[in-house]
Amino acid sequence: MPFDPQNPIEWINEITQNEPQFIRCLCKSLYWESHLVRLPARALLCKWGMTRQGRVGVIDENDPVVTQVNMPPPERMLPAGDAQYDALVRQEDPEAQQPSAFGFAAYKHAGGHVPQPVGHACAWRILPIYATLTGFVVGNRDAAATAARHFTQSAGWVAVHPTVFHLMDQHACIENTLRARAFTAFGYDPTGCFAPQAEHDNCGFMI
Repeated sequence: MPFDPQNPIEWINEITQNEPQFIRCLCKSLYWESHLVRLPARALLCKWGMTRQGRVGVIDENDPVVTQVNMPPPERMLPAGDAQYDALVRQEDPEAQQPSAFGFAAYKHAGGHVPQPVGHACAWRILPIYATLTGFVVGNRDAAATAARHFTQSAGWVAVHPTVFHLMDQHACIENTLRARAFTAFGYDPTGCFAPQAEHDNCGFMI
């Protein structure tokens, strides 16, 4: 069933038709409420060229093919060397060596909030909802360029309650629901699943 942001209930019912009732209720909560999930306040690519494997060597800003085809438009990107973003990266990793630090920092720089646990409760998790787009096989130039445009895209990151985090591996509908929410909030649809007939820019946003 096609996703309709004006009436998502039928789509949620379909993707959860073989799931326990509590998972269906959870997905509805994740789509409409913010008790168990938080999104960033805005969509912004914070570090073009960074992927789950680190900065890709195939990204060359002087390569006309990369510049014209793969490089995101300036309005979609944070200017290189942004001091606030760099500081957030180093809060996560003082050596700025771990790729995940760049993703966590992107979520926070774009206004994402991480609720603090109460007492001995487990911490909320910041995670990507399009992880398959942010890695690549070494030598695959196209896949590397795609990963470089999505790994630090704040629209592709969320913070989730630990219960949601632990359920995600067993229930793919949870991640799909989070992707639907990102589409509704930002028009972010990098795989073209939510608006397959619409035109998208090279950053995965519906035009």
